[in-house]
Amino acid sequence: MVKLSWKAALAASCMTLGAVTATAAPAAADGTNGPLCEIVSNAYQYDAPLGNYERTVHRGHQFRVHGWKYDRLNRLWAFGHSGESWWDDGYVLDYHIYCGS
Repeated sequence: MVKLSWKAALAASCMTLGAVTATAAPAAADGTNGPLCEIVSNAYQYDAPLGNYERTVHRGHQFRVHGWKYDRLNRLWAFGHSGESWWDDGYVLDYHIYCGS
Protein backbone atom coordinates (compact mmCIF):
# COMPACT_ATOMS: atom_id res chain seq x y z
CA MET A 1 0.00 0.00 0.00
CA VAL A 2 1.33 3.44 -0.97
CA LYS A 3 1.14 6.20 1.61
CA LEU A 4 0.46 9.70 0.33
CA SER A 5 1.42 12.88 2.10
CA TRP A 6 -1.50 15.16 2.98
CA LYS A 7 -0.47 17.50 0.15
CA ALA A 8 -0.52 14.70 -2.42
CA ALA A 9 -3.87 13.45 -1.10
CA LEU A 10 -5.34 16.96 -1.26
CA ALA A 11 -4.05 17.48 -4.81
CA ALA A 12 -5.48 14.12 -5.93
CA SER A 13 -8.89 14.85 -4.42
CA CYS A 14 -8.95 18.33 -6.02
CA MET A 15 -8.17 16.83 -9.44
CA THR A 16 -10.92 14.25 -8.97
CA LEU A 17 -13.42 16.92 -7.93
CA GLY A 18 -12.43 19.04 -10.93
CA ALA A 19 -13.01 16.12 -13.30
CA VAL A 20 -16.44 15.42 -11.81
CA THR A 21 -17.39 19.09 -12.00
CA ALA A 22 -16.27 19.36 -15.61
CA THR A 23 -18.34 16.38 -16.72
CA ALA A 24 -21.46 17.71 -14.97
CA ALA A 25 -21.41 21.02 -16.87
CA PRO A 26 -24.49 21.77 -19.00
CA ALA A 27 -24.00 21.47 -22.73
CA ALA A 28 -27.36 21.12 -24.50
CA ALA A 29 -29.24 24.40 -24.03
CA ASP A 30 -29.04 27.02 -26.75
CA GLY A 31 -28.44 30.12 -24.63
CA THR A 32 -30.49 33.27 -24.34
CA ASN A 33 -31.55 34.04 -27.90
CA GLY A 34 -35.29 34.07 -28.61
CA PRO A 35 -38.42 35.32 -26.83
CA LEU A 36 -39.00 34.62 -23.16
CA CYS A 37 -42.50 33.18 -22.75
CA GLU A 38 -44.63 32.06 -19.81
CA ILE A 39 -45.72 28.46 -19.30
CA VAL A 40 -49.51 28.74 -18.84
CA SER A 41 -50.23 25.05 -18.21
CA ASN A 42 -48.05 22.09 -17.25
CA ALA A 43 -46.45 20.64 -20.37
CA TYR A 44 -44.43 17.62 -21.37
CA GLN A 45 -41.06 18.39 -22.90
CA TYR A 46 -39.85 16.07 -25.66
CA ASP A 47 -36.55 15.61 -27.49
CA ALA A 48 -38.39 16.13 -30.83
CA PRO A 49 -41.96 16.82 -31.94
CA LEU A 50 -43.78 13.51 -31.33
CA GLY A 51 -40.47 12.25 -29.89
CA ASN A 52 -39.33 10.84 -26.55
CA TYR A 53 -40.56 12.32 -23.26
CA GLU A 54 -37.86 14.17 -21.30
CA ARG A 55 -39.61 15.92 -18.40
CA THR A 56 -42.62 17.97 -17.30
CA VAL A 57 -42.27 21.76 -17.27
CA HIS A 58 -44.61 23.53 -14.86
CA ARG A 59 -47.08 26.38 -15.11
CA GLY A 60 -45.78 29.71 -13.85
CA HIS A 61 -42.21 29.19 -15.03
CA GLN A 62 -40.66 30.85 -18.06
CA PHE A 63 -39.73 29.19 -21.35
CA ARG A 64 -37.03 30.56 -23.66
CA VAL A 65 -38.07 29.82 -27.27
CA HIS A 66 -35.30 29.33 -29.83
CA GLY A 67 -37.48 28.16 -32.70
CA TRP A 68 -40.76 26.65 -33.89
CA LYS A 69 -41.58 23.47 -35.76
CA TYR A 70 -44.73 21.75 -37.07
CA ASP A 71 -45.18 18.00 -36.67
CA ARG A 72 -46.85 15.67 -39.18
CA LEU A 73 -50.21 16.30 -37.45
CA ASN A 74 -49.80 20.03 -38.20
CA ARG A 75 -49.36 20.97 -34.52
CA LEU A 76 -46.94 23.75 -33.66
CA TRP A 77 -44.11 23.01 -31.21
CA ALA A 78 -41.83 25.50 -29.47
CA PHE A 79 -38.15 24.55 -29.18
CA GLY A 80 -36.28 25.89 -26.16
CA HIS A 81 -35.88 25.40 -22.42
CA SER A 82 -37.60 26.37 -19.19
CA GLY A 83 -36.14 27.83 -16.04
CA GLU A 84 -36.54 24.34 -14.54
CA SER A 85 -34.50 22.71 -17.31
CA TRP A 86 -32.19 25.53 -18.41
CA TRP A 87 -29.43 23.04 -19.27
CA ASP A 88 -31.47 21.07 -21.83
CA ASP A 89 -33.48 22.29 -24.82
CA GLY A 90 -36.55 20.39 -25.94
CA TYR A 91 -39.98 20.74 -27.55
CA VAL A 92 -43.33 21.66 -25.96
CA LEU A 93 -46.66 22.17 -27.70
CA ASP A 94 -47.23 25.86 -28.35
CA TYR A 95 -50.57 26.10 -26.53
CA HIS A 96 -48.79 25.48 -23.22
CA ILE A 97 -46.88 28.78 -23.46
CA TYR A 98 -47.79 32.44 -23.89
CA CYS A 99 -45.30 34.76 -25.57
CA GLY A 100 -47.18 38.06 -25.33
CA SER A 101 -49.21 39.99 -27.82
